[in-house]
Amino acid sequence: MRRKAVVTDIQRFSIHDGPGIRTTVFLKGCTLACRWCHNPECIRPYPEIGFDSRRCLGCFECERACPREAILREPEVRIDRLRCDRCGLCIAACPSGALHRVGEARTAGAIREAVLRDADHYRQSGGGVTFTGGEPLRYARFLEPLVERLHADGVHVTVETAGAVPYEGARGCLLAADLVLFDLKSMDPGVHRRWTGSDNATVLDTFRRVVRDGVRVVPRMPLVPGVNDGRENLVATAQLLREHGIGNLVLLPYHRLGEGKLRRIDPPVDPPALHSATPEDLERAAGVLGEEGIDGLTPDQPCPV
Repeated sequence: MRRKAVVTDIQRFSIHDGPGIRTTVFLKGCTLACRWCHNPECIRPYPEIGFDSRRCLGCFECERACPREAILREPEVRIDRLRCDRCGLCIAACPSGALHRVGEARTAGAIREAVLRDADHYRQSGGGVTFTGGEPLRYARFLEPLVERLHADGVHVTVETAGAVPYEGARGCLLAADLVLFDLKSMDPGVHRRWTGSDNATVLDTFRRVVRDGVRVVPRMPLVPGVNDGRENLVATAQLLREHGIGNLVLLPYHRLGEGKLRRIDPPVDPPALHSATPEDLERAAGVLGEEGIDGLTPDQPCPV
């Protein structure tokens, strides 16, 4: 069993990752590589070094500190990723924080301590903690006892997943959670593979089995224009939901903020050159779902639990 998980951020006072006021824990490492990913820094499973050119002073203390001559004097790119071994000496030498660590290994105890700082807010708002990523189910065996400990502390636990993890290994964690936010990308296996790096066989198997096991599941879809917003995919998704007695789908509008993050790290995916989803795109998709008997919801609506 893992003793630590790599965390990129612990975000307090979140309101879109489950009911109430929540703390969102971003775990690093994903079983998919979605080209539109909003959190591309969470795709690779290990700590990395990021560079934010806006904070750079141009002092090149990093260059003097680097033992592998991996520092570049380019405006937007500071690290030769082929030479860099991620030792972190450049980070220690950087006076402005332009070079920074992306991801830190944390124990379950350290994560629990951070989550419990806002326990009063959870009780007052009906909130709790949400584990996301990346793919938190990569850490299923690490998370399961942590979830049980947080339950003993009176904390509601949500797990956000894309489901591309074999169910047997993730089952204990999923059953322990109070709520699972399950992101469905595309019903077409070819489209799914093209845009995420993997087909959807495991995703659909995990979805069907977690619903059958009685876990409280809220299905969601990142609505990406030109990828999965077509009528055929929406109708097929609605059919899947109806088969399992589910009457709603949360539509998450794609935005391009992830592209800016790609410039700060060694990009794990190519920029997708896609357009952000507009309110009209959401309305049209919700209309198609409505024709199929499924309520298309937006993130600003109350979590349907």
